[in-house]
Amino acid sequence: MSAIAITATFTAEPVGEILDFWLTELDIPGTVAFARYSQVFQELLDDSGLIASNRGGLNVVLVRLADWRETAGAVDDFIAAISAAAATATSPLLVVLCPSPQPQTSDEQRIAAALAPVAGVRTIAAEQLCRRLRSSQIHDTSAEQAGHVPYTDLFFAELGTAIVRHVYDASRPPLKVIVLDCDNTLWTGVCGEDGPDGVVIDEPRRQLQSFMVAQHDAGRLLCLCSKNHQADVDAVFDCREMPLASEHIAASRINWNAKSANLTELAAELKLGLDSFVFVDDNPVECAEVQAGCPEVTTINLPDNPELLGEFLDNLWIFDRSETTAEDGRRTAMYRAEKERHELRRQTLTIGDFLEGLQLVADIRPMTDEDVERVAQMTQRTNQFNFTTQRLDAAQVRAMQADPASTIAVVDVSDRFGDYGVVGLMIYHSTAAAIVVDTLLMSCRTLGRGVEHRMLAHLGEQTQAAGLGHLELPFKPTDRNEPARTFAEAVAGGFRGDGDREWLYRIPAAAAVGVRYAPSSAPAPPDSTEPQKSPGAATHVATGLAVTVLVTRIATELGSPEAVLTAVHAAAVRQRAAFDFEFVGPQTETEKRIAFVWATVLRLDRVGVDDNFFDLGGDSLRIVSAHSRLQEEFATDFPVTKTFQYPTVRALAGYLDDARRDPPQFREARERGRRQREVLAQKQGWHRRQRSRK
Repeated sequence: MSAIAITATFTAEPVGEILDFWLTELDIPGTVAFARYSQVFQELLDDSGLIASNRGGLNVVLVRLADWRETAGAVDDFIAAISAAAATATSPLLVVLCPSPQPQTSDEQRIAAALAPVAGVRTIAAEQLCRRLRSSQIHDTSAEQAGHVPYTDLFFAELGTAIVRHVYDASRPPLKVIVLDCDNTLWTGVCGEDGPDGVVIDEPRRQLQSFMVAQHDAGRLLCLCSKNHQADVDAVFDCREMPLASEHIAASRINWNAKSANLTELAAELKLGLDSFVFVDDNPVECAEVQAGCPEVTTINLPDNPELLGEFLDNLWIFDRSETTAEDGRRTAMYRAEKERHELRRQTLTIGDFLEGLQLVADIRPMTDEDVERVAQMTQRTNQFNFTTQRLDAAQVRAMQADPASTIAVVDVSDRFGDYGVVGLMIYHSTAAAIVVDTLLMSCRTLGRGVEHRMLAHLGEQTQAAGLGHLELPFKPTDRNEPARTFAEAVAGGFRGDGDREWLYRIPAAAAVGVRYAPSSAPAPPDSTEPQKSPGAATHVATGLAVTVLVTRIATELGSPEAVLTAVHAAAVRQRAAFDFEFVGPQTETEKRIAFVWATVLRLDRVGVDDNFFDLGGDSLRIVSAHSRLQEEFATDFPVTKTFQYPTVRALAGYLDDARRDPPQFREARERGRRQREVLAQKQGWHRRQRSRK
């Protein structure tokens, strides 16, 4: 993450402090930048603006439709502008539909529906931001009138949290497997003692199970790990009507072994790294054992009070999934099909017999709009058979798709057991002499079955069709892509040119076209039990404990906008002692209340009665916030200009006390008298200074 670039239809700067807090809390490097005030359309369409120049970050568009109430056709124009910006942006776009005083539901739904299919764009609905707040906690009429700051600090806390939650989802290694305990987790009671009819599946447990089914549908693999007898667990799934069913479970370990040992076995069976696992249990002792034995695993200890379970799950950011693909939804079925392939491999005498029995079909075709998310996903996750390890997000893939100089082809694979989905990717461009491969990768689940040979032959065919003599296949070695190098050496080792940090295979077109997979008559090898690891897993092996602490703190200590706002204020408090002017404490009740408001707005531990608001770091935006809070504090309405006119606590307290004491008909006269006395005092002071100079 390099930058969060924000453009808004209103004054949005108060959200910056929330974003800075969360980036520090999550240890995500980055900065927050705001575009010019209320320049949304200009920013979206400006080729050199903040949005267009933000590379590798996140572009955020904050829209309150009430700000366009007098602009005909603004919604249609906005949809068109977002679509145009997404086609060229080098960072994804997050469109946040912020609440209006009067709901704009139909227009908001129209925007969300129109932007849903646009690659690189995600939308957050207004109702999602408002579900935990009352209307009085959202809108700030006073601050809006004073400086077009339409929301309370509490809402800005919720808004900033929603934005950073999206950033966190995009920045962390992918979660692939959720391992669930059974007794007192999926149900209340012990199935081995209470029997299938005796365990209780209450509303909190149904909520947990439904949540996990949604995770399954989003592409996560669900597993069971429980100290039980298999028959007792099976009986609950067979006899009780529950949201979670046996077909949702990819693998299980139901025995009396240590759960850390069982997780290690599950990782080997699924061929996935433990750093992509989350373990969920109600028992803190079992969670501690997993943390000690498998520190790579993120461990979630469920709250003791089941009534808190729904809110707890809602605040577990690690389960967020902003984008899913067709392959994600079929993931459990794919793993079950892989078990059948394993059985065929075990029964087959030779590799050739095994491949013939598979009836494998590989279809190489141009990438479509529907493939963009999957293509980006493959570049971010594929490590073993990946020649250049170029990581791309959806916006970058879309930009390459729009580039006429680049060609993107994907590979669909299926066999008699089912579809593997899109498993291969080739990105290349032509020069005057050759086709140059930018990306050549394939999922390891089809490795060693001839698909990689078909991909290289296809590149040779494209080279010949373009009338070119050879193709250039670069290889950038990593500690993970040895399978790609082994393949290249086997089919094109004689065409390799060595370099210092990478090397280049210059393969004649005819040689590439002639590449064929020739399985030997050797016995079919067993499945590899080495688990895969997520991109960057080497740096995440020891961070499962850190992630556990972080996600648990968010869910339990920072799970509400009130808690976030309190933490932001506490983290930002400065010491008044840092200023070199004398401190005089407030004396009257009015002075104390004003000083408290100013200290809150200015993030100071204390404020003196003679301290100047602007000398303490105040600015026009903070004075709007202070004015709004003071009007609420004193239940009175006074112009924001008075906070500029009386920039000390003592002066403002005098004004407010006088205003509350005087009848309305005498206030203006008193104000005129006050101003006249101030002018007279200034003139007298000027004359005294002039006389002293003489």
